[in-house]
Amino acid sequence: MIKINMNEWIEKFNNGDFNKKKIDIQIDAGWFDWNCKDGQLRDKTIYMGNIIKNIKDSKFDSEDVHIWFKNHRSYDEFNISSADGQLIYSINVDDADNSKFVVYGWDNNFDESLFECNNENELIEWFNN
Repeated sequence: MIKINMNEWIEKFNNGDFNKKKIDIQIDAGWFDWNCKDGQLRDKTIYMGNIIKNIKDSKFDSEDVHIWFKNHRSYDEFNISSADGQLIYSINVDDADNSKFVVYGWDNNFDESLFECNNENELIEWFNN
């Protein structure tokens, strides 16, 4: 996994750099761990990337964080970590047991969710305020 800052990641995403199913490209996109078929990662990257590209840096400095992904059996997650690898936010996506989007974060030591919603626009709005 190549660690690039969030702004660079968004630029690569918008340029279509992660738009191929090749596993090495998806690892470069930030996939760290997955339980699904390798060929499914691209579609997951595109889905979550379309959310990530709309998140502004009101809660963090997008120059100082990077994005990475993990797939669990019942949901996906994208994570925002500091340059030194400290996890800042973990966002569960399509969690079958909870809301469609569930945000956990260092604000409360990941003890409980910081925000839950069923609409990606609400998620983006929460990050941008």
